[in-house]
Amino acid sequence: VILGHNDGYWPHLTEKGEAPYRRDFAMAVKDLGKHPATFGFHIGDEPGTAQFADACKAQCIQQELAPQLSPFLNLLPMYQGIASRIGYESWDKYLDDYVAFAKPPLLCYDCYAQMNPDPDRDATGYWGWPMYFDNLWTFWQAGTRHGLDYWTTLLSVGHFRYRCPKEDDLRWQLNTAVASGAKGILWFFFYMREPHDNYRVAPIDEHWERTETYEWLSRVCRTFLKWHAPILLESKLVSACHVGTAWGPWPKFDGSGLVAKAQSSTGTPLIVSQFKHASGADYLAVVNNSQTQCTNAEL
Repeated sequence: VILGHNDGYWPHLTEKGEAPYRRDFAMAVKDLGKHPATFGFHIGDEPGTAQFADACKAQCIQQELAPQLSPFLNLLPMYQGIASRIGYESWDKYLDDYVAFAKPPLLCYDCYAQMNPDPDRDATGYWGWPMYFDNLWTFWQAGTRHGLDYWTTLLSVGHFRYRCPKEDDLRWQLNTAVASGAKGILWFFFYMREPHDNYRVAPIDEHWERTETYEWLSRVCRTFLKWHAPILLESKLVSACHVGTAWGPWPKFDGSGLVAKAQSSTGTPLIVSQFKHASGADYLAVVNNSQTQCTNAEL
């Protein structure tokens, strides 16, 4: 469990100062930090320029006072116009400084552009699949530079322009993220907030009942955990390429790796990823990179 405790969040540090934050967080760790289910404490979500320093400081304090736990902070995704919100023109520089200042145990962010109704493009040509795969690439590269795993937060609830994901959409999000090197998956979100906030068909709805999304998400996650996770948990992504259409900076398949030929029988795009297992064995992951069409992958 990642605990959302008031005394762990960076606003508590901002409001009270470092000494009270240390005292209060130490008490929270004493009360809850030794429970075997505790993974760590949540520091906050999507810090902007004004919050960045305290978010990093809170993370350092948590690691100092509870080195056995993993403090957790979820970052913003990279998108056009983000510089004014985070104070950095270069996303690589932003992530490098975040690692240097916060010394995090892992990287994590959220991105939902992949669930826009027109995922290939929009008026800007970016707020869809290009943004989604751009972020996967950027965080994988940052994790590789710093020897850190990266996690990503995917979408399980329709809101704003984002459509309500169905079972195939949930599976596609999970599989494409893992094939792009993600080592942890979070879902936004599980329990419904106020219905008038425009959120739709959460796994647990406004009537406190399970929805079709609950059943879909449960099946997708349990299937993945049983079939693929035991190998992938002990594996590192070596390379990944897109067959057919390539999105973001991911390279297009050229037949120069372990696979000489890769194609889809129905013409859908594919992702072909090579992993190195802790045992030294090589593994390949193949993903149908279409949200709407089935296919047979030929390697």
